[in-house]
Amino acid sequence: MKDIPVFSCPDGIATLILREVPFRGEGYILVRGVFGTLEGLLAECTGFCRAAGAERLFAAGEADFSGYPAAIRILGRSAPRASLLPAPEAVRLVPVTEETAADWAREYNARFRAVPAAESCSPAEERALAAGGEALWIWDGAERIGLGRVRGSELLAVAALLPGAGERCVRALAARCTGPEVRLTCAEENGRAMRLYDRLGFSRGAEERVWFSI
Repeated sequence: MKDIPVFSCPDGIATLILREVPFRGEGYILVRGVFGTLEGLLAECTGFCRAAGAERLFAAGEADFSGYPAAIRILGRSAPRASLLPAPEAVRLVPVTEETAADWAREYNARFRAVPAAESCSPAEERALAAGGEALWIWDGAERIGLGRVRGSELLAVAALLPGAGERCVRALAARCTGPEVRLTCAEENGRAMRLYDRLGFSRGAEERVWFSI
């Protein structure tokens, strides 16, 4: 399902993020401007999103959401790259190929389905995985322990496929990063990931976005 970059009504303008509706039943409303009332704008947006199949709705953006409960807080986190090195000796990264892209996308979606505000891997993105060079399998010896996605100095995704493999996955992906710092974002409500990043020395930065429950 495609997002709607510009959804307008007499009360304002917003972007409707609908890509997660088929995957997890969630719609996201990013308010760009309020001309009348926020309530009126959200009523129009939620009506459209629910008609598209969204069961749960969240909103953020340029508006006063003080009357709505905060549901998902996205934090920026970073750590010195040197503090995460060296990666465990037996752990290696293997780029996704055309033959393994569908498997990577399936594992990714399974691991991130329950992660607050995580984006799914769409069929279009699946086809581009091998060409992009960002998507990686993580192996420890002969055992596949995780997957990830790296762009420059940023970890776009980290998922352990085995219990207790999270630290090895992060350290291996950090070795792939460029620059003096490793950066990522994490939902504060994702307690297991937050505790792992705390243990590895990642700072807790400012909130990059707060999604409010509608």
